[in-house]
Amino acid sequence: MASRHPKEGPLSNFESLILTELGQINHKVEESLEIGRENNREIKILRTELGLEGAHGRIPSLEAELQRLNARVEKQDIRVDATEVAAIESRAKHRVIATVIGVLSGGLGAAVFSAIIRHFGAN
Repeated sequence: MASRHPKEGPLSNFESLILTELGQINHKVEESLEIGRENNREIKILRTELGLEGAHGRIPSLEAELQRLNARVEKQDIRVDATEVAAIESRAKHRVIATVIGVLSGGLGAAVFSAIIRHFGAN
């Protein structure tokens, strides 16, 4: 009687199927790992470009530009506020002058004016 070698017969077909499947799975795992490594490299490049890993990149430069713009706007707001205050004061002065001229140019204004002059002139 000849002894059977374990790799012969139906068992060897089953083993070869398992080895084939394992080889395909191993290939897919390697592909997946390579894709993961590529994704990690791309993520690192993006993070560096955006400035999330270090002080250089788009986000820090945009933040610095935003701060500069905010400072300019604040300075302009101060100038606008000062200009608005000056304009309001100027309008108020013109109204007071117009009112005084109106009162003095009218009959009642002349009477009041002459009464004031008499009052101060009498003392």
